Amino acid sequence: MSVKRLILLGIVVAALAFYYNIKEVKIAGEKRKAEELKAKIFPHSKDDIAGYRLVFRDKTVRVAKVGKGWKLLEPLEDDGDQMTLDNMAANLTNSITLRVLKEDVSEKDLKEYGLDRPFMEVYAKLADGSKEGPVLMGDMSPFGGYVYMRKPGDKSIYLANALFRKGLDKSLYEMRDKIVLHSSEKILEEIELSASGRRVKAVKDERGIWSIARPKELSVDSKVMKNMFAALRGQKIIKFIAEEPENLAPYGLDVPTYRYTFSPLNDGLSATLLIGKPLEGEEGVYAKYQDSPKVFALGNELWEKMPRSLYEFRKKRFITFSNGDIRKIEIESKGVKLVVELGEDDEWVITSPREMKGGYYEINNYMYVIKDMEALRFIGDRRDEAPEYGFRPPFLTVKLWPENAQKPISMMLGGKTGGGKGRYARADSVEELVVISDEIVGKLLVDINALRDKNITSFEEPEVKKMVVKFQDESPFVIVREREGEDKWRLVEPVETKVDFLRVKSIIWRLEALRYNEIIIEEAEYDEAQYGFDKPSVKITLWGDDEDKPLDIVTLGNPAIKKDNIYVRIKSRSGVYTTDSDLLDRIPKTVEELKQKM
Repeated sequence: MSVKRLILLGIVVAALAFYYNIKEVKIAGEKRKAEELKAKIFPHSKDDIAGYRLVFRDKTVRVAKVGKGWKLLEPLEDDGDQMTLDNMAANLTNSITLRVLKEDVSEKDLKEYGLDRPFMEVYAKLADGSKEGPVLMGDMSPFGGYVYMRKPGDKSIYLANALFRKGLDKSLYEMRDKIVLHSSEKILEEIELSASGRRVKAVKDERGIWSIARPKELSVDSKVMKNMFAALRGQKIIKFIAEEPENLAPYGLDVPTYRYTFSPLNDGLSATLLIGKPLEGEEGVYAKYQDSPKVFALGNELWEKMPRSLYEFRKKRFITFSNGDIRKIEIESKGVKLVVELGEDDEWVITSPREMKGGYYEINNYMYVIKDMEALRFIGDRRDEAPEYGFRPPFLTVKLWPENAQKPISMMLGGKTGGGKGRYARADSVEELVVISDEIVGKLLVDINALRDKNITSFEEPEVKKMVVKFQDESPFVIVREREGEDKWRLVEPVETKVDFLRVKSIIWRLEALRYNEIIIEEAEYDEAQYGFDKPSVKITLWGDDEDKPLDIVTLGNPAIKKDNIYVRIKSRSGVYTTDSDLLDRIPKTVEELKQKM
């Protein structure tokens, strides 16, 4: 036979083999699909289901698809919980029989497996109008995990996964729609609150920013709005109380305490939520919608996030600026003026009552106190000249000068309120007088020590070439940097070994940024034993290029009187200070700790 004929014959054989394999795969796939379909309890897809009916021994549940969603028709007519009802429909069409348990069963067999009086009868209505069922579900198997069942028109008893029964056995509460508000913040444009004869209206502009339009134009508290929308989206009705009550008075809904009108909803209309009395014996409130008779309960997790007054809606921070814009701060109280200014090198300097270096963190934190303070109350009367407000003279005046500003951002504190809690305050940025808390007042009333630089060491990490750590009654650790500018460190005493460079650097960084909490004494001479420096907890010496003069020496003494503080002294400055006592805990005390990776 010629080579050409051999090649042609090979092609024909390969084609036949390929066709045969494809055919076999197709037949096997169709067979497997037929078997899977046969095993299905309802041999359809979820999209084929237009409704289903579940007949229990004591109730009937009927559900229908309306548009793209599900509606509950029986035992009462209501919107359904879409996820729950959709999962139930999926359970109908995804569940399969595991095996035939018994064929050609008798009445006695039915009773044995709980199928003479089924736990549940399941009927399905298909999109084409046809109906299927009933599938009968009986008892659970004694071993758990399985349920006995019968298919329509089939005399056999089957064993199915218990999830089929459990997935359809839902409470009325689970099946009902529990969403409080069918709209999102993105869609909403107005929210109106009516309470105690007063109204507050919040509106959203084209940029999506909310503001108060009534009773007057004000900024809203964005955090309050965010929390409210998150609660409306995340929290649900916790209980359905009454479907059509004859009397709303027991729930406080005949004359609601609060009315919230949201518009527009998803359908373009508005909805008014009425809030009544607190729940009896539970946390939460009675509520209903104005156009629906149904009374339900809202839990405190939602109710506590709902603003209930103009004060709660409005922005309570009343001074706005950027820390980076401020070049000068004046703080005056009882004739003493404290002035800090930003120098050309962007370092803060205290210029009055005496000159010293200002603390970057201290001054920025002070500005944050001003920006973050909130009004406890807004007082409509701005007659700050009236003696009862205590502004003649003011208790405290604070002025912040932004760069190139013609006038400062200013605030004055007056007298204490009538109740003795908080002080009156006024600022150019708000029309009303406000009341701020005593806690904030304490943070605003500072002296020179509160704003001075509290960093007490005078070196930078790259300068350090050697570090000696000496604990009381222990041999010192001597740690050296192996090469200039590299993060490689080596322990040379009491043993020679490599150490974790991050552990070493973390010590140096902490010492570089070491800050005092309190100045105990600024004199150069004092009793060392009084503070524990004669037998220090630890002494750390840092060396640079100069082998005769250390960069600095940090010595920790006894625990200080103030909790969680320890006495500390620094070679580069005189005096005794306190710092956080956890510094001592962060310093490795053994060779193994120095070698461990962070």
